[in-house]
Amino acid sequence: MRPEADVCQSCGIPLGDSASRGTDANGKPSADYCRACYRDGAFTDPTLTSREAMQRAKRQLTHQNLSVSQIEQLVRNVPRLRRWARRSAFLSPERRDTTPPDNV
Repeated sequence: MRPEADVCQSCGIPLGDSASRGTDANGKPSADYCRACYRDGAFTDPTLTSREAMQRAKRQLTHQNLSVSQIEQLVRNVPRLRRWARRSAFLSPERRDTTPPDNV
């Protein structure tokens, strides 16, 4: 699955109907983020790291009807999602960490 697919651009969870989506500042469903990551136009946890987002995604995805390989692919894509790709663009190559933690 490509990172640009219809997934939360913070944690990688597939976005479904408007109930699963976060809300923009105007109260409308976010096109980019899930309700766990984004509400009222702001991130619910502004200090969240991409590694923590990967761990959160794995926990949430294990409760969905997805195969282990689908879950691993979604989790692996987290550092490439919009929220994290912008940050890693400013890091030197040796500081970019796109390797999933052992427990993900």
